[in-house]
Amino acid sequence: MKKTFFLLLALVFLSACSGGSIFDPSFVGPSGQLDSSFGQDGKVITPLGQHARAYALVLQPNGKLIAAGASYDGRQNDFALARYNPDGSLDNTFGNGGTAVAPVTSVHEMAFALIIQPDGKVVAAGNSSRNFALARYNPDGSLDNTFDEDGMLSLSVGKSDSGIRALVRQPDGKLVAAGWGVELLSPDFALVRFNPDGSLDTRFGEGGVAFAEFSSVLAPMDIANSLVRQPDGKLVAAGRSEANFALARFHPDGSLDYSFGKKGLVVTPLITDYSNDEIKALVLQPDGKLLAAGATDALTNEDTDGVPDADIALVRYNSNGSLDTSFGKGGVVIEEVSSYADDVEALLLQPDGKLVVAGYSFGAANQGNILLLRYNQDGRLDTSFGSGGKVLVPMSHQDTSATAVVLQPDGKLVVAGYAHVNGQYNFVLLRFR
Repeated sequence: MKKTFFLLLALVFLSACSGGSIFDPSFVGPSGQLDSSFGQDGKVITPLGQHARAYALVLQPNGKLIAAGASYDGRQNDFALARYNPDGSLDNTFGNGGTAVAPVTSVHEMAFALIIQPDGKVVAAGNSSRNFALARYNPDGSLDNTFDEDGMLSLSVGKSDSGIRALVRQPDGKLVAAGWGVELLSPDFALVRFNPDGSLDTRFGEGGVAFAEFSSVLAPMDIANSLVRQPDGKLVAAGRSEANFALARFHPDGSLDYSFGKKGLVVTPLITDYSNDEIKALVLQPDGKLLAAGATDALTNEDTDGVPDADIALVRYNSNGSLDTSFGKGGVVIEEVSSYADDVEALLLQPDGKLVVAGYSFGAANQGNILLLRYNQDGRLDTSFGSGGKVLVPMSHQDTSATAVVLQPDGKLVVAGYAHVNGQYNFVLLRFR
């Protein structure tokens, strides 16, 4: 048994050293065509209240899908969840006819992150006014009263404004939420770890809270939008700092990992003359490299109208936080889809190592499009996907976006987001084959 183990370990090591792929080359990904067997022509539109937007999506082991976001009832936003059967129809065994809308408090709130526990319970996280907010649901959509006594909690992090944008679950059942909080003068990256019952884990950071301060002066908002947990238990948060791509890596106890970047922090300006850059999504490769995606509001050589606009931006980092120069141009890929505005909200790493980017492209005539891009491992567009690596699905002439993406076992992609349809914003799901 020991000999077999070490032989396998040696083969993996030799493959990595010789440039061999660590991904599954036999995986056949989707072509980028809408799947007509899902919903109506590949689309599902779900109205919730007067307005609703989906920001997160998870796939259950039984093939059902749960989307989470916010529902506006005319007075305030509340946490909103919807569960779908594999064909896109609402699952009537969940909540009230397939949906669960619940206020965490009596103030404005939105869910931006969602996870499924091994026991089938679902945790949604976001913000309630200026606080971190979490809610845990039983598999039937009812609130779980074993979590903070009533299924919901609201926590003020720092001195004023705070909120959650990402959530991960540790193997021991503890939950780590990432977003922002004001520790001193301005918003900083903030991580909070909760015990399985919703109480603060005071052994993490200081009293359960860990901050990453990128600047000691009053600055634009520093916010963590994404969070990944490494196999060694370290946590990497990604977002923005002073309009640049920014990452911070923490030890499992919440202290900054000084072996990463500069004292645990990495800041990457993408365009030196003018830019407004932000990471929206982050994935961890099996080899330890980090792929970050977002947007750069910059004047690039590819712009056709000479006016600064938002373009897709991807950056790959080595495990120590340095740029991986084998990816794109010096570690960076900037992609213009339209001459107006493009942005990334979600990221997915396929088993074959290809990268799927989901977001929006706002084109001419105020056309809002759901946007998907797929890249090869070296940062080149995968021309076997959609049209030259790009898929645009027109949705409405107002604000629309894909905000989350999951891969089904059969290789199909499901994206969730929102679109303005029939006079209001609605949850939107699309499936691609």
